[in-house]
Amino acid sequence: AQTAAQSEMQAAADAFNHANFQGAVEHFENAVRLDPANLKVRLFLANALVRQALAEHQYMPVSNDKPLLVNALKEYRHVLERDPNNATATFGVISLNGAARAGESRDRILHLLATDSSNQEAFYTLGTLDWMIAYDATHSALEALGASPAAQQIPDAAMRTDLRQHLALYIDEGLRVLQIALAKRPDSDSTMAYINLMLRIKGLVAETAQESA
Repeated sequence: AQTAAQSEMQAAADAFNHANFQGAVEHFENAVRLDPANLKVRLFLANALVRQALAEHQYMPVSNDKPLLVNALKEYRHVLERDPNNATATFGVISLNGAARAGESRDRILHLLATDSSNQEAFYTLGTLDWMIAYDATHSALEALGASPAAQQIPDAAMRTDLRQHLALYIDEGLRVLQIALAKRPDSDSTMAYINLMLRIKGLVAETAQESA
């Protein structure tokens, strides 16, 4: 016999398939109340919350004025508390974290890779997070110096040295994992683009103009 939670999940799926995301959220929330230990239902609920948020023009990253995304992030984190290796919840948290929480996102994707080294998306995501961290530091340096954001090299030698030492881990790791991601999916334009972007970051902090070029 179908349980009450299963009936709610079926109703939620029907609503979702008809792009009635608010209805889907309501039914998935009912299913979670009826079966709170079911992590799959919580993942469905998180996804429906994100879809409803997008339909209402609430875009990532999460902020307090976007309650649907706040609740989606809460559901993904709830799943990870009980299943730390859950890939869907890991990518869900990362997608909602945005640049402000790139460090936490990087830690989560490293944990996932430690348990699943075959995941191409995880390698790609780690590379993009490494770039995000390095970009934030170099862009801030250019702004502080009043330099053009299109500069090929940070003009202050001492600042370049500090950044090169600070960012070496992220730059080297990012290039390495993006190459792995590209080997796993050779036709990935976005992976190629991030390799390009990371090389530009490496050029920004290079010791000499010749190396930067």
